[in-house]
Amino acid sequence: MIEEGFVCVFGWPSIGATARLVAFGSADYPCGSEGTFVEARLTDPRWHTASGVHPGSPKRAARKAALRRCTQRTCGVFGYALELHRIVCANTLSAGVIAHVRGHEVVSLIVR
Repeated sequence: MIEEGFVCVFGWPSIGATARLVAFGSADYPCGSEGTFVEARLTDPRWHTASGVHPGSPKRAARKAALRRCTQRTCGVFGYALELHRIVCANTLSAGVIAHVRGHEVVSLIVR
């Protein structure tokens, strides 16, 4: 567990997962009851989508399953949105599952 200001990161290296929690506008401990889940990063190839995309998959598999391309500006990472949903503070659909791509490979699945 790592805490920096209003952010807390929990990690489970044996299953290739980290979770990020935040405490918005609170002086309380984000790793405790005030923490709100914002993102998980899955890096183990055992994690996969229904279409079979997983860390270690070729970029083309993510591109084929994608609903939209992600850039640093649109999603915060380069890759492909595999799920989209509405959120309160946006006019457009937001990426909920992202195949984060580096080079020609999916390096992680990001769940928001």
